[in-house]
Amino acid sequence: MANHQFIKSIGTVNLLLTSINCMIGGGWLMVAFYGATSAGPASIISWTISALLIIVIAFCFSELSTTFPVAGGIARYSHFSHGSSISFGMSWLAWLSCVACAPTEVQVILQHINPYYPESLPALFYVIDNTSHLTYFGIFCAISMLALMSWINAAGVQFMMKLSSPIAIWKLIFPIITIIMILNTRFEFSNFTSHEFMPMGWQGVLEASTFCIFSFLGFREATCLASEVKNPHIAIPIAVIGSVLICFFIYISLQAAYIGSVQTSMLTKGWGLLNYPGDTAPIFSIVKSIGLMWLSATISVDAAISPFGTGLSYTATSARLVYAISKNGFVPNNFARISPKGVPIQALVLNFLVGTVMFFTLSAWEQIVRFQTLAMFVAYGVAPIALYSLRHQLPNLNRPFRIPGDFTGCLIVFYACNLLALWSGWEAFKTLLIWLAIGYVTFISYSYWNKTAHISIFKSRSALWVIPYYAGLGALSCLSTYGSGYGLITIGWDLLVDLAFSYIILKLAFISRLSDKECKNRMEVADSYDFNESV
Repeated sequence: MANHQFIKSIGTVNLLLTSINCMIGGGWLMVAFYGATSAGPASIISWTISALLIIVIAFCFSELSTTFPVAGGIARYSHFSHGSSISFGMSWLAWLSCVACAPTEVQVILQHINPYYPESLPALFYVIDNTSHLTYFGIFCAISMLALMSWINAAGVQFMMKLSSPIAIWKLIFPIITIIMILNTRFEFSNFTSHEFMPMGWQGVLEASTFCIFSFLGFREATCLASEVKNPHIAIPIAVIGSVLICFFIYISLQAAYIGSVQTSMLTKGWGLLNYPGDTAPIFSIVKSIGLMWLSATISVDAAISPFGTGLSYTATSARLVYAISKNGFVPNNFARISPKGVPIQALVLNFLVGTVMFFTLSAWEQIVRFQTLAMFVAYGVAPIALYSLRHQLPNLNRPFRIPGDFTGCLIVFYACNLLALWSGWEAFKTLLIWLAIGYVTFISYSYWNKTAHISIFKSRSALWVIPYYAGLGALSCLSTYGSGYGLITIGWDLLVDLAFSYIILKLAFISRLSDKECKNRMEVADSYDFNESV
């Protein structure tokens, strides 16, 4: 069967809307609540810190994706610079985080329609220890919704864009309307000081950043579609950086409106114990409490629309990630086959099957958020390493977009990734180490079974830095004060230790990079179509 090519049909506006679609999902109904309970009014600082760090990382991905406009870019940058064993680990983590997004959004949709669900039909959820779990009928409904997202994507990227772009516009406008209505109806300035501005201290501010960062994770999804973008050197930086700035404005305004609209009586036990029992969407509770019933009804509709749009976009980008992983030789070549409509169908089917399994295993929303955030930023950490290495391995390559500085610029990006990984907490990191072990066992097994793959595990010096990186980041997380850490490295000192650690690992990774010749060979093996200029 002939293999087709990706179709360059995505313009700048649609790419920007795709990133926004990934960033404003069901989470916007909940992140303001989790920010407030983690850091109180100081959660505004959490949003600012998160946005600044994300923009720094976004600049790095903008340079990489415009220089190497390939499908599923995050899985391939380190493959060019450091080889298979490094790119597999980062691809595995990025894929774990991305493939879980669509099932998570489907579960959010079902949670929000559950209060309006007819009692005469089989229940969608059952509750154990105050935690909702999908029933078998609920799982059937969830799988059906995930199948619909996959079918829409299988129809082609143009068809998917026709559906997802209007949803993204709705997701831009509706939160702004909600913010304006809340501010006009009730806003108590005293809420910012009556129970302390920073009740949980800097630890609360930094831990709240985990939830804030989760809302920005979609910025990179535009780079996964790079090989299908018209004029990627212009469209990608606008989509990546522009979407972060737009969503930052929305989220920080929403957080301020949420804090100012909480009833004083709800704060008698402090921000940490703020609770609205019986409602699945905290922003919905706020709107009801101030008498905006028409708006609460509209939020109920949005609770289905926003997550669906996010799930739709992640279904597209995670399929491109599997395509890239296949191109690297980590899974069979069949997953890199492109349909006549420019879609990696078998990759789409794989993600659907994995998502189906996840409906049996997904737990509390906040736990999923911490794990997804940690997995993604450990994977993101390879981007500045690859960027620094590739600048020296391929110094004459045209770079339409370039971040300032050489080592210093890449160190700042790497440090930002490691800080965000640290703040996710030790509990999440333990889970991550387990999944990394599972991934590498799978990697070794496939390498042994598929003799033609020519993949070696930790064979060359290019992988020497990765074990100290995982071990060091894990030790720092364990000894920190975040997420059940032992607290031996206190806040302030952890920032300095993390900076020194980032410096050492970046230097070690640079020294361990592939030779210039091997890097060029890997570039030549890559599909020449991926690097063709848009017409």
